[in-house]
Amino acid sequence: AAVAVPKKVAAPTGESGAASSGWAIMRRAPVVLRLALVVFLFDLFYGPVEVALPLLVTGELRGDGGAYGALWTCFGVGALVGALLTNQFRRIRPQLLLVAIIGGWAGCAAVVAVSPNLWVAGAGLALGGAIYGPFLAVAYTLLQSLLRTEDQQPVFTLWGAMVTVAMPLGLAVGGPLVATAGARGGILVSALITALLVPMALRWLRPAPTPGPILDS
Repeated sequence: AAVAVPKKVAAPTGESGAASSGWAIMRRAPVVLRLALVVFLFDLFYGPVEVALPLLVTGELRGDGGAYGALWTCFGVGALVGALLTNQFRRIRPQLLLVAIIGGWAGCAAVVAVSPNLWVAGAGLALGGAIYGPFLAVAYTLLQSLLRTEDQQPVFTLWGAMVTVAMPLGLAVGGPLVATAGARGGILVSALITALLVPMALRWLRPAPTPGPILDS
């Protein structure tokens, strides 16, 4: 008797594991991929500020550990206020709000970089925290609006990994940057690069011409 071995049947298109992965979904939705890149770069460019700030406080601003802690307290209070006010901006298109946050943080970081004393640096960080506070909430809200319900979990998981990696990379980049440009220069370069992200984000996050989740743009 003959034994017939059936040929291997390929998984239907759109039902394979790869097609349902977060990366595959993002490749099919370029605006989602570009949004992820904007968030990644924003968090990456934030890193040098954390590296440079203690050197700025204890160096040119002639502060101590207490002053450094007070500056981060200003940032934390501002971030809390910004997060609490997030719902007040629901009428603003999230794409524009996200870009405004990026530009606002860049401006506040520049103020910190050129601040003549601790008071100005603290005010810059407080306002920067208020602007920075709603960033992730707005980004995830925009992401959710661009995806079908069944595609959200794989993409959210991938996003979480990207955000987790961006910050340590920013700190790693901040070390050589601050060593080369100094504390003020490192923060200022970070602010300028973040500002350059604004026109890129405006173009990349342009609303789609058709309503509804974007999967084949």
